[in-house]
Amino acid sequence: DPERVSIVLNTCRNILINHLTKRTEAVLQRFNITWLTVNLNQHILLELSNMVVAKIKCTITLCMIVKDEEEVLQKCLNSVKEICDEIIIVDTGSTDKTKEIAKEFTENVIDFLWINDFSAARNFSFSHATKDYILWLDADDILLKEDLQKFKNLKKDLDISIDAVSMRYHTAFDEYGNPTF
Repeated sequence: DPERVSIVLNTCRNILINHLTKRTEAVLQRFNITWLTVNLNQHILLELSNMVVAKIKCTITLCMIVKDEEEVLQKCLNSVKEICDEIIIVDTGSTDKTKEIAKEFTENVIDFLWINDFSAARNFSFSHATKDYILWLDADDILLKEDLQKFKNLKKDLDISIDAVSMRYHTAFDEYGNPTF
């Protein structure tokens, strides 16, 4: 939550600057070195910001719309479950075991009356997301293990000021399991 981060940063900055400034300002002013006080305050703020931002873990909601995807959904969800902090599955009228499979991964399986509009269903799923970022996948998409590790590294190191990230993923495979798309 950027607002919470801002409040924490400003509060910590003020406490630390006030504490250190009181001790150092008197000494620095004694020698008429006011520029160092300004530089010290800027340095403290930068270091404090880096420390707080380093502690912030970005979170990800997986959003999907599905219908009759029992043959592929489990493989998809297994490929990304380690990186998702929340999973939202919007079902548009499955008559197979899609919803039961989805419920193995999340309590957030939500029905949506299909109105022949993919964007309406997608936006409905997005409206239920509560995390920092949204990962959007189709049920037949998977993330390969090496890409999963790249995603984990990205999630760990992602600067929260970044709005969007694109990564390659694989949707089709030949008879040997090699990506074809």
